[in-house]
Amino acid sequence: MSLTALSSLLTTGFPESTHTQAAVIDSSGFLIAHSNTKEIYKPDAKLPDDVLRILLQNDAKTGGGEIILESTGERVLAAFAEVADLGWVVYIQRSVAVAYSASNDMLKRTWRMMLGVAVLVLFLGYAVSLVITQPILALREAAIKLGEGDFDYLPDLSMPNDEIGELAHTFMQMSESLKVKTAEIMSAKDELERLNRSLENRVEARTRELKSAQDELIKKERLAAIGQMASVVGHEIRNPLAVINNSIYFIKTKTNALPNPEAKVIKHIAIIESEIRQANGIIDEILGFARTRELNPKLVRLNSYLEDLTMSFPVPPQIELVKNFAPENPTVNIDADEMTQALRNLIKNGIEVMPEHGKVFVRSEMTDPGTVRIDVEDTGPGMPKETLEKIFAPFFTTKARGTGLGLAVVKKVADRHKGRVEVTSVVGQGTCFKLFIPVVQNPPPPAPNR
Repeated sequence: MSLTALSSLLTTGFPESTHTQAAVIDSSGFLIAHSNTKEIYKPDAKLPDDVLRILLQNDAKTGGGEIILESTGERVLAAFAEVADLGWVVYIQRSVAVAYSASNDMLKRTWRMMLGVAVLVLFLGYAVSLVITQPILALREAAIKLGEGDFDYLPDLSMPNDEIGELAHTFMQMSESLKVKTAEIMSAKDELERLNRSLENRVEARTRELKSAQDELIKKERLAAIGQMASVVGHEIRNPLAVINNSIYFIKTKTNALPNPEAKVIKHIAIIESEIRQANGIIDEILGFARTRELNPKLVRLNSYLEDLTMSFPVPPQIELVKNFAPENPTVNIDADEMTQALRNLIKNGIEVMPEHGKVFVRSEMTDPGTVRIDVEDTGPGMPKETLEKIFAPFFTTKARGTGLGLAVVKKVADRHKGRVEVTSVVGQGTCFKLFIPVVQNPPPPAPNR
């Protein structure tokens, strides 16, 4: 075998560019072939002593490992193997730095690849999360809005052709159905509240009607009892009063026949006569309030009726009676006796509250085409509010002597004529009673006088 050819073979297999050296030595350490031909032609062609020491003193047929060259301090990876029958040893070494550079490059490439894969995975994960979580978050927001009852501002739900799209489609169907059901429930609730209010109003109206009917029944029963009592009082008291009046008349006749009647006796006779008239007046008021008879209405011209009434009323000299009647002179359908009693009670009350001087106004005025108002006003001391609220109650009076039935009779007459009575008063200025009664529309012409 040509040793030069063997060296060329090693040079070809392990070129210098690979930073790898290969050599073949004999058992004495002589260099038979080397990948670097310059080493062969050296005078003492050997491997370094530290390498020969490892190769020649080792009993192993093959081996290898990391070696530190004493001459240069370089760290190399070495491997050897013994050639049988020849006693030769094939030795290969390579610098650790060069040997590990490939692994370092591989490690760097691996780290770069892992980093790229991690970035790609993160990007893909983010993209997938956007695709998956965004619709889910939109569904969650829509569910919250739906739970709050806000059907008009639900977020837009993208509906991809997958399971999430099917879920969103189902959710939208559910929200629409819930919206319809909620609207039906709210409508039913409003209708129920309306019916409840209507029922409450009807119950309240029926309760008022029932209370009014009950009050009217109690009033009628009370009036019936008062009527019975008034009949007894009228019969049992008027008869003694008549006897007393006749006796006083007899005494008065005998006294006036005397030449010098005693003044004190005449004064007491006048007092007795006055008290008898007062007692008869009280009995008349009680009987007038308690008795209920059928109305006997007749068509009358209001101005003429009021003129006759005021002309026949005894007005004291300290009182001025002022009249002012409606120019329309309406026709009314009234029971003249009852209406006269009511108006005389009002004029009498006005005169009584002004013992020294004052004015009483009797007026009439059309308030609308179907109603006329009759006013009886005085310039007396007036009444406080708490008194105004009670004046029409039976037996309520502010006078020292009185039955408290005069104004109750006025209200009764107004009610029986389908009218009403109102009162206004200012303390220190006077009081005005307003009697509203219906007007007869298109009355028939009066019958001609024969």
